[in-house]
Amino acid sequence: MSEDECVVQLPQPGGLILPCSRVERTIRKASGTKRIGSGVSTFVTAAVESVFNKIIAESELRRSVGKRAPKAIDRTHLVAAVRLNPLLARLFKNYAFTAPKTLKIRRDLLLNGADRDAEAKKRAEATAKRKAGKKVPAVDEE
Repeated sequence: MSEDECVVQLPQPGGLILPCSRVERTIRKASGTKRIGSGVSTFVTAAVESVFNKIIAESELRRSVGKRAPKAIDRTHLVAAVRLNPLLARLFKNYAFTAPKTLKIRRDLLLNGADRDAEAKKRAEATAKRKAGKKVPAVDEE
């Protein structure tokens, strides 16, 4: 194929990936109006894409944690990403990303560095206290 025969597709407005025309059609059907401003579908599409990109980025972080990380993003990664991000969790509260079973998420993934250190210190103190309580006192053999 030569340079003259090359097909060039026009980009979506604002560098968007999702088609604005479909979003506009969906808005028209949902609202019941025939006329919508020209920029409405573009702004709604941009908002949907930014939320989508945030969910995928958080899911990738959840997927890559661990020694043997899976190669693909799973549904559990998506659910964990939405549930653990406070803004996304508030956005999707009571609407989506519910799981039939509770997810098993390591507690250290939920805590920041200082909280993790405090938890580790508490565990170490509890372990030391338990071991101290299990020591058998010496018996005097007089």
